[in-house]
Amino acid sequence: KEGRLRFCTSDAIKLKLVPPTPDVSKYTHLEMHFNSNREGDHFRFTITANPPDAKKWNYYYAPIQSIVKGMQKITIDLTKLNKARNPLGKDKVQTLDFNFTGWEMPYKKGLVLDIEKIVLIKKAVAPVAAGKKVSVPEFEELKQLPAAPWIPVPDASDRKFWDAKCKTLFGKNTLKHAQNALNTPAVAPPTDYYLDFLRNGNRRRYEQLYQPLVRNYSYLTMALCLTGDKEKYFKQWHAYNDVLCNMVTWVYPAHDKQLDNLLMRRHHIELVGSNTGLTVITARRLLAPWISPETAKKMQAAVTRQLITPMVETAQGKRQPDWFLSSTNNWNAVCIANMVQVLLASDLPRDVRNSTIAFAVRHTGNYLQGFNADGYCSEGISYWGYGFGHYLRLAATLYAVSKGKIQLLSIPEARLAAQFPEKFMLSKNQYFPAFSDCYFNAGVSEATLYLRDFLLGHHAGAPDQVATNMLGQLAVWGLPVQSGKTAKKFVPEMISAFEKTGVFIFRHPAENGILLACKGGNNAELHNHNDVGSFTIAFPGTVALLGDLGGVIYSRDSFNHNRYKNPLLNSWGHPVPVIGGRLQISGPGTAAKKLRFVKQKNSTSVTLDIRNAYGNHPAGIKKLERTFSFNSEGRGKVSVADSAEFENPQSFETALTTFGRIKRTGKDTLSAEYRNTNVSITVNTSGIPWKLKHETIKADSSWKDRPQRYAIELEGSHKKINMEMIFIPTHK
Repeated sequence: KEGRLRFCTSDAIKLKLVPPTPDVSKYTHLEMHFNSNREGDHFRFTITANPPDAKKWNYYYAPIQSIVKGMQKITIDLTKLNKARNPLGKDKVQTLDFNFTGWEMPYKKGLVLDIEKIVLIKKAVAPVAAGKKVSVPEFEELKQLPAAPWIPVPDASDRKFWDAKCKTLFGKNTLKHAQNALNTPAVAPPTDYYLDFLRNGNRRRYEQLYQPLVRNYSYLTMALCLTGDKEKYFKQWHAYNDVLCNMVTWVYPAHDKQLDNLLMRRHHIELVGSNTGLTVITARRLLAPWISPETAKKMQAAVTRQLITPMVETAQGKRQPDWFLSSTNNWNAVCIANMVQVLLASDLPRDVRNSTIAFAVRHTGNYLQGFNADGYCSEGISYWGYGFGHYLRLAATLYAVSKGKIQLLSIPEARLAAQFPEKFMLSKNQYFPAFSDCYFNAGVSEATLYLRDFLLGHHAGAPDQVATNMLGQLAVWGLPVQSGKTAKKFVPEMISAFEKTGVFIFRHPAENGILLACKGGNNAELHNHNDVGSFTIAFPGTVALLGDLGGVIYSRDSFNHNRYKNPLLNSWGHPVPVIGGRLQISGPGTAAKKLRFVKQKNSTSVTLDIRNAYGNHPAGIKKLERTFSFNSEGRGKVSVADSAEFENPQSFETALTTFGRIKRTGKDTLSAEYRNTNVSITVNTSGIPWKLKHETIKADSSWKDRPQRYAIELEGSHKKINMEMIFIPTHK
């Protein structure tokens, strides 16, 4: 309702509003227009919809949002809220709440908001065309799965199968790792390490002990299967098996913030624990002929306690679902893939097992909904490989167990998502733009692409592509062997466009030609960085020379209200403008708009309006356009041009980020180099003098070299800016 309202955190910790009607289901967005006396505060929007006898709060919630100083508009997408516990529905709402504490948000007094308008909107244009609601078919074959426990491959007693696999590259590599596992004691991470995350946000001490524990267990399990040498491996395998089965929880401390799992109040199904449980129950089936009934019982009991019982009770409506079921990110695909395989390998009655699997599979539509309508994965290529890689493993599992009758890649949205790597790839040798929380050198495993191509009906090549772990390799080996054709070769297009997202990849046909990736998007994406207008410049067969620097080493602050204090996650550590000393803001209202796409014989350009990413800036941004141009003549040329107009004069700088180095070579020229690649950079600022500033970015990058930021800073303040950077290859 229009009007004016003053809210102050010195008086309250929550702004609670009663909607004009309990039914807000017909509204798609909520907008709040307000003036803030300071910046750096945070809030979380929730919708309370409590049942009459509720003992705990039941609500819907949006991501934590940050506040900047001055006038601003915050838009909340009501169609993408997550659930907490069991709210009645958006048609039975009691209050709309703006919460300024909780969820690790520190309570800060003194914030004053002068609110001009809070309005519910029935029709609003989404900033990015996200995937529509995805319907997963009710596969009848899910009711007819085998009665006996099932895994993709024969158990270890089938020596013909395993002797052949011992000769594969995966087999040989595994035996080398297993030798190291023989010499590494099996030790459970201490509880004190588990509590690090709660005490100080540190994840490393616990994870650095836990991860090798599970890996070594897998190596020893596979070594037993590959060689049949029980005398060599069984004693050490038992030591690892006992440690894992005796652990109170397999959940990561970072995923157990309330210590529910450690204190055994509730067992959550999450990424890591479901993977460990699947590893244990798979080992039970692989080694079934050789292990004692007592050992088998102990393994089954541990998996049942931590995973199977919670999943069955969830499917039967006896337990509040874990959040991964409604999630649209990688958690959904990973947890469901792991749990379906756990259930298939379990001792459950057939009807209970199959109905629980059907329940889980229905929820995979939520994961596919997280892809944009053009097939873009905003989580980045690392999480495509992880999340969609697990979706492919789930699809391969159901294909194999149903003898080809269940095909998850028959879903159109899944087929579109499967094409992401080739459209996003900079060059064939697994080099991608490091947008989002991406490891700088991330690629996609050949085993993942094998599963993808097989399930799409393409010839996928040899079935012994090396996977990154035991579970992935078993999925590959569990599919029928193809023969008679060679795998299709990747032929890159000159341009790949994710039109609705605003991401474009430009490839030069020459082996040493320049490559460009540019990004519009918005600052409310999955694993988001504040990076509207970012870009990457690279050359084939190597990591990028300039541009987006990828993700960070995770800590507690990576996923709480402090996320955008990290310079590699906010816009300061990205190759985008800084206006009047201000960075980009986060939120769904920050989307870039594609203004023009011009394609000519040897050149293509795309122009993005990126001013939304800077919010209600005090400069009064009348215009902020970034144009990327790609010319394919010779070895190619790239141009990045900014055109801006402000109501009030502002300082202006734009950054170049790299793991290499940049030096000034002339009045209007720079040179950039990294890993034997380099470019000359011509800087045209329309006559405005500029200087080059350099800082090492002080953040824990996931890449081994130190991230560097070079800023082209214009002297003085200006109402109108026109500047261009032209990049030309200079290495051989």
